[in-house]
This record gives sequence, structure tokens and C-alpha cells, in this order.
Amino acid sequence: MFQRITDIPLFLKRKGRRVFGGIALCGALAAAPPSLAADLTVEIAGIRSNDGVIVLGLYDTADGFDRALKVFDKPDGFVRDTGRVLGASIRADTGIRRSVFSNLPPGRYAVIVFQDANRDGRIDKNLVGIPTEAYGFSRNASGFLGPPGFADAAVEVSDGSLSIQIDMQ
Repeated sequence: MFQRITDIPLFLKRKGRRVFGGIALCGALAAAPPSLAADLTVEIAGIRSNDGVIVLGLYDTADGFDRALKVFDKPDGFVRDTGRVLGASIRADTGIRRSVFSNLPPGRYAVIVFQDANRDGRIDKNLVGIPTEAYGFSRNASGFLGPPGFADAAVEVSDGSLSIQIDMQ
């Protein structure tokens, strides 16, 4: 004959719920798909001076990437850039510098890098509109008479790690 739960002493009911709750939680965690995350290591090569900082912006959409290219030469352009997923600023040092974007969900990403030698928060350009501070893009993409598009610079990040090199121009 089956015993009704009401016939079990109260202290066993409470313990039973805790045990069952713990088993249910473990089961739910085991059944949940693993959370995929990746690291993107960006190696910046060709830094010619120790002046200022190296500024990086990470983008996951063409709109965000294009918007960044429009504001990077404006006062506080990088600070006001709302289209980036992540941004970083590291001290400039001749040679090679590295920055890591961690725990990224799988997807397509493009990186814009420039050396803000005078620390004014933007990339300086001459009268013709050509940058006077060093810059670069992921996949070392370059455009014709202008910057490259997102598709030209984007890299595929999946679960695991990816390392890319950007050569400053």
C-alpha cells in the first residue's frame, strides 16, 4: 500500500524537497546546452611611436561599423561611438601590442584600430581627409578611395579562440 505524503514526518518532507530540488537543478543544468563563448586576440603590428594610445573598437554589424567611421574624426568621436560592441584603449608602444576581447558569442566581428597620438579621442585627418594618425582594420582590409566595408573586415568568431593581426598603416 502506498503511503501518502501527509503521513511522512515534517522533517523528512523538508529534506526531501531540498534533495529533489537539488536533483532537479542538476538535471536542468545537464540538459541545458553549453554556453558558447570565444576569445578574440588582436595583435597590432607596425606601431611606429610611443606617443598616445592605441584605440580599438569591436563591431558586430555593418551599421555600427559604418557609424564608427563617420564619428572617429569628430571631437570625442571614439567616446561617443555607440555602435561598437566593445572598445579598448592601450598605451602605445613601438612594435607589437595585443588586446583580447573575451567571452564573445559566436558571430561576425570587425575591428577598427587607430593610434591616438595626441590623445584627443579621435583620428586626425589632413585637409584632403586622409588620416594623419596610424590606423588599421581586421583582415588588413582596405577600401578604394575610402575605408573598407564591414564585410571586407569581418572575421568569423566561433567557440574557442581566434587570433588576428592588424598591420597599422
